[in-house]
Amino acid sequence: MAQLEVDDVAVLVQAFEADWSDPAAPFLPVALRAGVLADAAHLAGSRGLRAYDAIQLAYARAARAVDQKVDRFLCFDEQLRDAAAREASRWRAEGRSGRARRRHCSDVTACR
Repeated sequence: MAQLEVDDVAVLVQAFEADWSDPAAPFLPVALRAGVLADAAHLAGSRGLRAYDAIQLAYARAARAVDQKVDRFLCFDEQLRDAAAREASRWRAEGRSGRARRRHCSDVTACR
């Protein structure tokens, strides 16, 4: 995995902080719920995900359980995208790894 230069990290952090403080930005903080954390723990153990990745996927699964219109899982991490493809039966998984990656499958169960 490539390392970012310190100056590049500073630019990214500054951009994120500007977006986070912008009321029009598409960020919605959510509280951690016990059921979602339990699902994340299962995902971390069964799929070898990092804790934050498992939480992201667990919340996506929770959103899908409430609203069937939630039909995509977007991420830039190949391992997380692959875990989403294996865990969800009706997701459309898309992701990027490295600089560019083609769009992945319309039916996650077909992703390999």
